[in-house]
Order: sequence, then C-alpha cells, then structure tokens
Amino acid sequence: AQVREAARQAITLMGEVGTWQLRDAYEDTVGKRAPRDWSWQRLARELFAAYDRLRLSRVHELFEQGRAAEARGDLAEMRRAYDMVLTRSPLFERRSEMAAGYLAYASRFADEDAAGAAAALDRAARIAEDAALRPRIESLRLTLRAERLRDEGIIDQELLQRAADLDAS
Repeated sequence: AQVREAARQAITLMGEVGTWQLRDAYEDTVGKRAPRDWSWQRLARELFAAYDRLRLSRVHELFEQGRAAEARGDLAEMRRAYDMVLTRSPLFERRSEMAAGYLAYASRFADEDAAGAAAALDRAARIAEDAALRPRIESLRLTLRAERLRDEGIIDQELLQRAADLDAS
C-alpha cells in the first residue's frame, strides 16, 4: 500500500506533463479511451480507481468463496480463503465479517490443530468489530493458552478464571 501510494504521488507530481502517459495507461487498463475533456487530475483519479477495481476483484472473489465455504460448514476452506483475503488486502473493508468464521474455526479445530486455532483467533481478535464477539474470542484465546501451559505441566488458574469471566461457555 505504501509503495502504491508513493507511485501515485509521483505520477500526480508530474501534473499536466504526464497527461498523455495517463491517457495511454487508462486505455491499456480500461480498454477504451478517456474523454478528451477530462483534466489530468480526473484522468489520474479514474485510472487509479480502475487499478483498484482490478486489484481488489480477486480479493472480493476470495471473500465470497470463504463465505460460501462457511455456509457449507467447510471451515478449513473458509479459513484458507479468508487468510488469502487478509494477505492480499489487510485493510479489506469487509474484514470484520470474517471474525465470526475465524472463531468458529478455532472452536471446532482447537483440539486437532491448536496452532491453527490460535492463529485464527489472533486474526479474529485483530479484525473483530462486534463488541459481543470480542469477549468470546479473547476467552477462547486464554483457554487455549491455559491448555498449552497445562501440557507443559503448568496450571494457571488465573488464565482460566479470566476466560470464564469473559465467556462462561
């Protein structure tokens, strides 16, 4: 994102001198010529928007694949798709909708794949905006941490108490 922003700033610094290059890039990207009455500022805006649509189209496809997998109950496929969404676009505008799916994955696979469940909970904690979901995520995170410590021979009652206080289930 920073490199993209810097490149866009460099292009706009060229100003009117870069109009023909912007027109060529617009035509190559969109497949049609830009109207002649567009200023170089509008041309740059439209070109950047076209690039963003192209770049994010795959992210939206992956998001929808993840939602469909979640609806089917295929939480492993959902997690794979959601992970790819966040890898390609960490600030994806609909990322908070993925938090419940990550929590469901962690709940279901906590015993089989503790590391994967912990990673899913970390992502869920980062993207969750729902105030009701956050305590459940944190409670499961604390529970998994307490289980990991128990496997090492350490019983941490404080972790379990905090987990229970956040979510009694």
